[in-house]
Amino acid sequence: MSEASAAAAVNRIAAGLISAILVIAAAILLVGFYLLFPANGHAFALILIGIVAIVFAAIAYLMESVSRSPTYQRANAWGFYAFGFAVLRLTLGLNPTGYLSLTLQIVGLVVTLLFLAGSVAGVAWRYRSVADVAPREAQRAAWRASTPASAFDYSTAHAPTAPVTPPAASGGKTPPSGGGA
Repeated sequence: MSEASAAAAVNRIAAGLISAILVIAAAILLVGFYLLFPANGHAFALILIGIVAIVFAAIAYLMESVSRSPTYQRANAWGFYAFGFAVLRLTLGLNPTGYLSLTLQIVGLVVTLLFLAGSVAGVAWRYRSVADVAPREAQRAAWRASTPASAFDYSTAHAPTAPVTPPAASGGKTPPSGGGA
């Protein structure tokens, strides 16, 4: 096994291990939030769990920037994102404990829908910008592969309006002037 493939395998294992640690820590934290609240406050615990899951999604998304192959981080980001919005929408929509007022439910659903619309717009913008990267990289590669133009080959240097300098005299002597002897 070459050093490059061994390093890639170690990186893959490390990324998976870090991802698993993040998921386990999030699960312990979220279960702790649920158990921390009394039975009549479980709706608020579920709302807190949804918000914290979305925060974990943002953390996992930011962790993509420090990885060469962010497959695990991207999977975590999408998983936490979907989990957080699902918990928020179901908790606010169904009101499982009956302790949320109708006003709180409606305001919560509207705010959640606004955040969901904003994040869907952000995802669409991100996918569009990622799709633009490949053509730009192809243009950069073509530019890097091309030979640089010489300063003496510019079209302005050979333009008909360019000033013409007389050839230098040989031997460093000045040309004779027309005149008497």
